Amino acid sequence: MELAKVIRIIDDFTIMIDRGYETGDIEEGTRITVFEPGPEIKDLEGNILGKYDFTKANLVITEVFQRFSIAQNIEEGSPFSVTNFLSGGQTKSVINVNEDEIEPLEPKDIQVRKGDLVRIDDF
Repeated sequence: MELAKVIRIIDDFTIMIDRGYETGDIEEGTRITVFEPGPEIKDLEGNILGKYDFTKANLVITEVFQRFSIAQNIEEGSPFSVTNFLSGGQTKSVINVNEDEIEPLEPKDIQVRKGDLVRIDDF
């Protein structure tokens, strides 16, 4: 299995990875793990049993593009919470990121204008 990489930290809740629908192995809702490779683990006789990787974050893919995807730290909330009800049962949680590496994605123009593209998602 080929590993993906974090290519951008958008904010405290959101990252971008270098894997999209073109690879055929990722879609909205796919769970991913950001990790740091750890040390080899050996048994008492010195046989290598594997590696212990350190989990940094467990995230969910929220948007998939051709060659990259967006992932967020989504947590399931209490089914009895009004906030949970209004948010569809999920909330974003802060990812422990290096604040100096955050590169927000910001639109050039937030106003709707003549000539803007429109996608018909469902009808």
